[in-house]
Amino acid sequence: MRSAMRATAFLAPLALSPEVFGQSVEVTPSNTGALNTMGMVHEVTTAVPNMITAVVNSADYQGIGMALFLGLATFTLAFALYKYVISGNLTDLLESVFVIGFTWVLMLGYLVAIFALYDWQRDFSAIIQQGILGSTNEFYALETIWNIIKSFDFSFTTETASWNPLVNLKTVLADVAFWLITIVFVGLMLLLLVATMVVSMLGLWGYIVLAIVGYMLIPTLLFKPLSFLFDGWLRTMFTVLLYAVLGRVVLSVAAFGFDLLLGAPDGSGIQAIIHINPVYGFTQFLGLFLWAAVALASMRSVMNYAQSIVAGAGAAMADARNNVDPSKLFR
Repeated sequence: MRSAMRATAFLAPLALSPEVFGQSVEVTPSNTGALNTMGMVHEVTTAVPNMITAVVNSADYQGIGMALFLGLATFTLAFALYKYVISGNLTDLLESVFVIGFTWVLMLGYLVAIFALYDWQRDFSAIIQQGILGSTNEFYALETIWNIIKSFDFSFTTETASWNPLVNLKTVLADVAFWLITIVFVGLMLLLLVATMVVSMLGLWGYIVLAIVGYMLIPTLLFKPLSFLFDGWLRTMFTVLLYAVLGRVVLSVAAFGFDLLLGAPDGSGIQAIIHINPVYGFTQFLGLFLWAAVALASMRSVMNYAQSIVAGAGAAMADARNNVDPSKLFR
Protein backbone atom coordinates (compact mmCIF):
# COMPACT_ATOMS: atom_id res chain seq x y z
CA MET A 1 0.00 0.00 0.00
CA ARG A 2 1.30 3.47 -0.89
CA SER A 3 0.24 6.80 0.52
CA ALA A 4 1.40 10.33 -0.27
CA MET A 5 0.99 13.47 1.78
CA ARG A 6 1.61 17.15 1.23
CA ALA A 7 3.15 18.15 4.54
CA THR A 8 2.09 21.77 4.35
CA ALA A 9 -1.22 21.78 2.52
CA PHE A 10 -2.96 23.33 5.50
CA LEU A 11 -0.86 26.48 5.01
CA ALA A 12 -2.17 27.20 1.52
CA PRO A 13 -4.58 30.00 2.57
CA LEU A 14 -1.60 32.04 3.82
CA ALA A 15 0.29 31.90 0.53
CA LEU A 16 2.35 34.98 -0.32
CA SER A 17 1.82 36.83 -3.55
CA PRO A 18 5.08 38.03 -5.15
CA GLU A 19 3.20 40.81 -6.99
CA VAL A 20 2.94 42.76 -3.72
CA PHE A 21 6.65 43.36 -3.30
CA GLY A 22 8.10 46.62 -4.45
CA GLN A 23 4.78 48.44 -4.81
CA SER A 24 2.31 50.17 -2.54
CA VAL A 25 -0.93 48.38 -1.75
CA GLU A 26 -3.80 50.62 -0.76
CA VAL A 27 -5.54 49.44 2.39
CA THR A 28 -9.28 49.94 2.08
CA PRO A 29 -12.27 48.19 3.65
CA SER A 30 -12.86 46.41 0.36
CA ASN A 31 -9.43 44.81 0.06
CA THR A 32 -8.32 44.43 3.70
CA GLY A 33 -9.45 40.82 3.78
CA ALA A 34 -7.53 39.97 0.62
CA LEU A 35 -4.35 41.76 1.63
CA ASN A 36 -1.72 39.16 2.40
CA THR A 37 0.86 39.22 5.15
CA MET A 38 3.75 40.67 3.14
CA GLY A 39 1.51 43.36 1.68
CA MET A 40 0.67 44.50 5.19
CA VAL A 41 4.35 44.44 6.19
CA HIS A 42 5.13 46.58 3.15
CA GLU A 43 2.42 49.03 4.21
CA VAL A 44 3.90 49.30 7.71
CA THR A 45 7.40 49.87 6.33
CA THR A 46 6.16 52.59 3.99
CA ALA A 47 4.20 54.36 6.73
CA VAL A 48 7.06 54.48 9.27
CA PRO A 49 8.58 57.88 8.26
CA ASN A 50 5.20 59.63 8.33
CA MET A 51 4.36 58.08 11.69
CA ILE A 52 7.65 59.16 13.29
CA THR A 53 7.35 62.65 11.80
CA ALA A 54 3.79 63.03 13.10
CA VAL A 55 4.84 62.07 16.64
CA VAL A 56 8.00 64.19 16.83
CA ASN A 57 6.40 67.25 15.22
CA SER A 58 3.25 67.14 17.33
CA ALA A 59 2.70 70.27 19.45
CA ASP A 60 2.62 68.46 22.79
CA TYR A 61 5.78 66.45 22.04
CA GLN A 62 7.65 69.55 20.89
CA GLY A 63 6.45 71.43 23.95
CA ILE A 64 7.87 68.84 26.33
CA GLY A 65 11.15 68.70 24.41
CA MET A 66 11.46 72.49 24.37
CA ALA A 67 10.71 72.70 28.09
CA LEU A 68 13.47 70.19 28.81
CA PHE A 69 15.91 72.04 26.58
CA LEU A 70 15.18 75.49 28.00
CA GLY A 71 15.27 74.26 31.58
CA LEU A 72 18.58 72.42 31.25
CA ALA A 73 20.09 75.17 29.06
CA THR A 74 19.18 77.81 31.62
CA PHE A 75 20.65 75.77 34.44
CA THR A 76 23.85 75.07 32.48
CA LEU A 77 24.34 78.68 31.45
CA ALA A 78 23.58 80.02 34.92
CA PHE A 79 26.05 77.62 36.52
CA ALA A 80 28.72 78.57 33.95
CA LEU A 81 28.14 82.30 34.61
CA TYR A 82 28.39 81.70 38.34
CA LYS A 83 31.75 79.97 37.90
CA TYR A 84 32.92 82.80 35.64
CA VAL A 85 31.97 85.46 38.20
CA ILE A 86 33.58 83.54 41.05
CA SER A 87 36.77 82.34 39.38
CA GLY A 88 36.91 84.22 36.07
CA ASN A 89 36.95 80.90 34.17
CA LEU A 90 35.94 81.93 30.65
CA THR A 91 36.63 78.48 29.19
CA ASP A 92 33.73 76.85 31.02
CA LEU A 93 31.40 79.62 29.92
CA LEU A 94 32.36 79.33 26.25
CA GLU A 95 32.13 75.56 26.44
CA SER A 96 28.63 75.78 27.90
CA VAL A 97 27.51 78.16 25.17
CA PHE A 98 28.93 75.83 22.54
CA VAL A 99 27.21 72.77 24.03
CA ILE A 100 23.88 74.61 24.19
CA GLY A 101 24.20 75.66 20.55
CA PHE A 102 25.26 72.17 19.47
CA THR A 103 22.33 70.59 21.31
CA TRP A 104 19.90 73.03 19.69
CA VAL A 105 21.27 72.17 16.25
CA LEU A 106 20.81 68.47 16.98
CA MET A 107 17.20 69.06 17.96
CA LEU A 108 16.50 71.12 14.84
CA GLY A 109 18.01 68.49 12.53
CA TYR A 110 16.83 65.43 14.45
CA LEU A 111 14.40 64.06 11.87
CA VAL A 112 16.82 64.66 9.00
CA ALA A 113 19.59 62.80 10.86
CA ILE A 114 17.40 59.93 12.00
CA PHE A 115 16.00 59.30 8.52
CA ALA A 116 19.49 59.57 7.02
CA LEU A 117 20.66 56.79 9.36
CA TYR A 118 17.70 54.64 8.38
CA ASP A 119 18.32 55.22 4.66
CA TRP A 120 22.00 54.35 5.14
CA GLN A 121 21.08 51.09 6.82
CA ARG A 122 18.64 50.09 4.08
CA ASP A 123 20.93 51.10 1.21
CA PHE A 124 23.96 49.38 2.72
CA SER A 125 21.95 46.21 3.33
CA ALA A 126 20.59 46.30 -0.21
CA ILE A 127 24.12 46.62 -1.66
CA ILE A 128 25.29 43.56 0.28
CA GLN A 129 22.22 41.52 -0.68
CA GLN A 130 22.61 42.51 -4.33
CA GLY A 131 26.12 41.10 -4.27
CA ILE A 132 24.99 37.82 -2.65
CA LEU A 133 21.65 37.17 -4.36
CA GLY A 134 21.49 39.57 -7.28
CA SER A 135 18.29 41.03 -5.82
CA THR A 136 17.45 43.92 -3.49
CA ASN A 137 14.07 42.51 -2.43
CA GLU A 138 14.30 42.69 1.37
CA PHE A 139 11.82 39.81 1.71
CA TYR A 140 13.67 37.50 -0.67
CA ALA A 141 14.70 35.08 2.09
CA LEU A 142 11.17 34.97 3.46
CA GLU A 143 9.78 34.20 0.02
CA THR A 144 12.42 31.53 -0.54
CA ILE A 145 11.72 29.68 2.71
CA TRP A 146 7.97 29.94 2.19
CA ASN A 147 8.25 28.54 -1.33
CA ILE A 148 10.35 25.67 0.00
CA ILE A 149 7.72 24.79 2.58
CA LYS A 150 4.98 24.84 -0.04
CA SER A 151 6.97 22.81 -2.54
CA PHE A 152 7.68 19.65 -0.55
CA ASP A 153 5.98 16.40 -1.51
CA PHE A 154 6.76 13.78 1.11
CA SER A 155 6.01 10.17 0.11
CA PHE A 156 5.78 7.48 2.78
CA THR A 157 6.06 3.95 1.41
CA THR A 158 5.12 0.75 3.23
CA GLU A 159 5.03 -1.39 0.11
CA THR A 160 7.12 -4.58 0.11
CA ALA A 161 7.24 -7.68 -2.10
CA SER A 162 8.51 -9.93 0.68
CA TRP A 163 6.49 -12.29 2.86
CA ASN A 164 9.24 -12.31 5.45
CA PRO A 165 7.81 -10.62 8.59
CA LEU A 166 11.23 -9.35 9.61
CA VAL A 167 11.67 -7.60 6.25
CA ASN A 168 8.20 -6.09 6.57
CA LEU A 169 8.92 -4.95 10.13
CA LYS A 170 12.18 -3.37 9.01
CA THR A 171 10.35 -1.47 6.25
CA VAL A 172 7.66 -0.25 8.60
CA LEU A 173 10.21 0.90 11.17
CA ALA A 174 12.17 2.73 8.47
CA ASP A 175 8.99 4.47 7.31
CA VAL A 176 8.03 5.42 10.87
CA ALA A 177 11.48 6.87 11.42
CA PHE A 178 11.12 8.82 8.19
CA TRP A 179 7.73 10.12 9.38
CA LEU A 180 9.28 11.36 12.61
CA ILE A 181 12.21 13.01 10.83
CA THR A 182 9.80 14.65 8.41
CA ILE A 183 7.67 16.07 11.23
CA VAL A 184 10.79 17.48 12.90
CA PHE A 185 11.98 18.94 9.59
CA VAL A 186 8.65 20.61 8.80
CA GLY A 187 8.58 22.04 12.33
CA LEU A 188 12.13 23.32 11.87
CA MET A 189 11.22 24.98 8.57
CA LEU A 190 8.17 26.65 10.11
CA LEU A 191 10.34 27.86 13.00
CA LEU A 192 12.86 29.12 10.46
CA LEU A 193 10.05 30.97 8.66
CA VAL A 194 9.03 32.69 11.89
CA ALA A 195 12.67 33.50 12.73
CA THR A 196 13.17 34.97 9.26
CA MET A 197 10.18 37.24 9.76
CA VAL A 198 11.44 38.31 13.18
CA VAL A 199 14.93 39.08 11.88
CA SER A 200 13.44 40.97 8.94
CA MET A 201 11.23 43.17 11.12
CA LEU A 202 12.93 43.40 14.54
CA GLY A 203 15.40 46.03 13.35
CA LEU A 204 12.57 48.17 11.99
CA TRP A 205 10.59 47.75 15.20
CA GLY A 206 13.54 48.81 17.35
CA TYR A 207 14.26 51.76 15.05
CA ILE A 208 10.67 53.01 15.39
CA VAL A 209 10.76 52.90 19.20
CA LEU A 210 14.18 54.59 19.44
CA ALA A 211 13.41 57.21 16.80
CA ILE A 212 10.28 58.27 18.69
CA VAL A 213 11.98 58.67 22.10
CA GLY A 214 15.38 59.93 20.90
CA TYR A 215 14.38 63.57 20.42
CA MET A 216 13.41 63.82 24.08
CA LEU A 217 16.84 62.60 25.21
CA ILE A 218 18.95 65.13 23.32
CA PRO A 219 18.64 67.87 26.00
CA THR A 220 20.27 65.54 28.54
CA LEU A 221 23.58 66.40 26.84
CA LEU A 222 23.40 69.70 28.74
CA PHE A 223 23.48 68.02 32.14
CA LYS A 224 26.39 65.62 32.67
CA PRO A 225 24.72 63.44 35.33
CA LEU A 226 21.95 62.70 32.78
CA SER A 227 24.03 62.59 29.61
CA PHE A 228 24.35 58.81 29.98
CA LEU A 229 20.74 58.61 28.75
CA PHE A 230 21.65 60.06 25.37
CA ASP A 231 24.83 57.96 25.18
CA GLY A 232 22.81 54.81 25.87
CA TRP A 233 20.21 55.78 23.30
CA LEU A 234 22.88 56.41 20.67
CA ARG A 235 24.56 53.06 21.28
CA THR A 236 21.23 51.26 21.21
CA MET A 237 20.27 52.97 17.97
CA PHE A 238 23.48 51.85 16.28
CA THR A 239 22.97 48.36 17.71
CA VAL A 240 19.53 48.25 16.08
CA LEU A 241 20.84 49.56 12.76
CA LEU A 242 23.70 47.06 12.76
CA TYR A 243 21.25 44.31 13.70
CA ALA A 244 19.22 45.14 10.60
CA VAL A 245 22.32 45.09 8.38
CA LEU A 246 23.76 41.87 9.83
CA GLY A 247 20.34 40.25 9.83
CA ARG A 248 19.99 41.01 6.13
CA VAL A 249 23.38 39.45 5.51
CA VAL A 250 22.47 36.28 7.42
CA LEU A 251 19.13 36.00 5.62
CA SER A 252 20.79 36.52 2.25
CA VAL A 253 23.34 33.78 2.93
CA ALA A 254 20.56 31.45 4.10
CA ALA A 255 18.55 32.08 0.94
CA PHE A 256 21.69 31.66 -1.17
CA GLY A 257 22.30 28.22 0.33
CA PHE A 258 18.70 27.12 -0.25
CA ASP A 259 18.88 28.34 -3.83
CA LEU A 260 22.01 26.26 -4.39
CA LEU A 261 20.48 23.18 -2.82
CA LEU A 262 17.08 23.41 -4.48
CA GLY A 263 17.49 25.67 -7.47
CA ALA A 264 16.08 24.47 -10.78
CA PRO A 265 18.60 23.24 -13.39
CA ASP A 266 18.07 26.35 -15.50
CA GLY A 267 18.73 28.62 -12.52
CA SER A 268 15.17 29.92 -12.43
CA GLY A 269 14.78 29.39 -8.68
CA ILE A 270 13.19 26.86 -6.33
CA GLN A 271 11.78 23.77 -8.03
CA ALA A 272 7.99 23.61 -8.32
CA ILE A 273 7.85 20.27 -6.50
CA ILE A 274 10.51 18.77 -4.23
CA HIS A 275 9.96 15.01 -4.00
CA ILE A 276 11.33 13.46 -0.82
CA ASN A 277 10.93 9.79 0.10
CA PRO A 278 12.86 7.21 2.13
CA VAL A 279 14.72 5.96 -0.93
CA TYR A 280 15.24 8.89 -3.30
CA GLY A 281 16.22 12.37 -2.22
CA PHE A 282 17.09 11.47 1.35
CA THR A 283 20.61 12.90 1.02
CA GLN A 284 19.18 16.17 -0.27
CA PHE A 285 16.67 16.12 2.57
CA LEU A 286 19.46 15.73 5.13
CA GLY A 287 21.41 18.59 3.57
CA LEU A 288 18.36 20.86 3.81
CA PHE A 289 17.85 19.84 7.43
CA LEU A 290 21.43 20.75 8.34
CA TRP A 291 21.37 24.03 6.41
CA ALA A 292 18.07 25.05 8.03
CA ALA A 293 19.50 24.29 11.49
CA VAL A 294 22.63 26.35 10.80
CA ALA A 295 20.55 29.23 9.40
CA LEU A 296 18.33 29.22 12.46
CA ALA A 297 21.34 29.25 14.80
CA SER A 298 22.88 32.13 12.83
CA MET A 299 19.68 34.15 13.07
CA ARG A 300 19.69 33.74 16.83
CA SER A 301 23.23 35.14 16.95
CA VAL A 302 22.61 38.33 14.98
CA MET A 303 21.88 40.45 18.06
CA ASN A 304 25.04 39.18 19.76
CA TYR A 305 27.06 40.19 16.70
CA ALA A 306 25.59 43.71 16.70
CA GLN A 307 26.00 44.20 20.45
CA SER A 308 29.61 43.01 20.35
CA ILE A 309 30.49 45.46 17.59
CA VAL A 310 28.83 48.41 19.31
CA ALA A 311 30.29 47.48 22.70
CA GLY A 312 33.76 47.39 21.16
CA ALA A 313 33.25 50.74 19.47
CA GLY A 314 31.91 52.25 22.69
CA ALA A 315 34.89 51.04 24.68
CA ALA A 316 37.30 52.45 22.11
CA MET A 317 35.54 55.84 22.14
CA ALA A 318 35.55 55.95 25.96
CA ASP A 319 39.24 55.09 26.03
CA ALA A 320 39.97 57.82 23.51
CA ARG A 321 38.05 60.39 25.57
CA ASN A 322 39.90 59.44 28.73
CA ASN A 323 43.44 59.18 27.38
CA VAL A 324 43.79 61.53 24.43
CA ASP A 325 44.89 65.09 25.09
CA PRO A 326 42.69 67.34 22.89
CA SER A 327 45.56 69.78 22.46
CA LYS A 328 47.50 67.09 20.60
CA LEU A 329 44.78 66.60 18.00
CA PHE A 330 45.83 69.76 16.19
CA ARG A 331 49.32 70.88 15.37
